[in-house]
Amino acid sequence: STDPLDGPRSRRSAEPDTGWPQMAADRGLLRRARAWSGTVRARTTAAAVLVVAVVLILAAVALVLSLRGVLVREVHAAVEQQAAQAVEQLESGAAPAAVAAHGGEEAFNQVLDEDGDVVAADDVVRGQPPVAVLEPGETRQASVPFDDDDLLVTAASAETAGGAVIVLSARSLDRVGESTSALTGLLAVGLPLVLVVLALVTWR
Repeated sequence: STDPLDGPRSRRSAEPDTGWPQMAADRGLLRRARAWSGTVRARTTAAAVLVVAVVLILAAVALVLSLRGVLVREVHAAVEQQAAQAVEQLESGAAPAAVAAHGGEEAFNQVLDEDGDVVAADDVVRGQPPVAVLEPGETRQASVPFDDDDLLVTAASAETAGGAVIVLSARSLDRVGESTSALTGLLAVGLPLVLVVLALVTWR
């Protein structure tokens, strides 16, 4: 007889699908996405900082050069006025020695004869040769042993009772150097701070 228990045996049920492989794959994708996002953020931040740094550096250089140009023009105008006053005094009959006694290291006059020899000079350059070789109407920068900074020197001619003379009027450019150096120092400190703040803001 046939055993009622005999018959086709059922297959073992498959193991339950826990989804672990899928979850692991999702985690891998998430990690790659985060890494990619971090890389993009870093590149964006670096690009932004680089662009702003270039712009700020160019602007800083332009600012320093502009300031120097303005200050030099101011000294130029002042030294021309100084020479004009000296010429006016000489042509009014003032003695060359009185005209030459203008000031000190910051500003002084030399009076030359027609041969270019010094006939009168301020105490600071007494006994010294002409600080510059110029034709009347010319202006040039010159250096002297007693001042680390250059001078701006202009020449002007004057007609006196004793004959024609040339006035060399000079002014120091030390304030120009001091002002531009101070501005450069401030920019050297400030620009990196601005870039650091920009990097932090862009990264967030």
